[in-house]
Amino acid sequence: GGTTNIDAYDRYLRWRQLLFSDTWDAEHDRQRVQLAREAVAFDPKFVLAWDALATSLSGLAYDVDDAQAEQLRAEDEQIRARIAQLAPDHWSVKRERAYSLWREGKRAEAIAVAREIKDSGPSTFEHAFPYINLIFAVGHLDETVALVEKLRTIEPLAMFLSSDLQGDYIAARRYDEAEAEYRRS
Repeated sequence: GGTTNIDAYDRYLRWRQLLFSDTWDAEHDRQRVQLAREAVAFDPKFVLAWDALATSLSGLAYDVDDAQAEQLRAEDEQIRARIAQLAPDHWSVKRERAYSLWREGKRAEAIAVAREIKDSGPSTFEHAFPYINLIFAVGHLDETVALVEKLRTIEPLAMFLSSDLQGDYIAARRYDEAEAEYRRS
């Protein structure tokens, strides 16, 4: 899913930096879309950049009117289908499968697929978060906290991880740790 094109990779890294900057508004969403579009223009086989583009289009759809949002979601779906054709075993394809299984009520299967993503890739936000989301939803709070703590040390500039961790501590009734994480952030 990677690239050897330095310009494509540069755009992807800039996209990722914007993602982790925790700026969620139309202006920043459009910047993310533009960076991802540039990355795939430089390397049309760069699966991570296609996933970044689909993710960004989906995010931007929340900030625009209904007609535009419908177009953005349709493009997102087309890109997801393209990714599945380019790299059917890519973790981003599995992530979409896990979430689809979840929506179908197949909780155990969804968690198993998300765990496979987490266990098969590097310790990054992208690989771990689908699993974290799903185990939190079924109440595995101590495991959720442990994984988000680990991610926070790996991705220290992702402030939304600190916010998530605060919420995870509260859900686990670990109020002192929630307070300490709030102060740390």
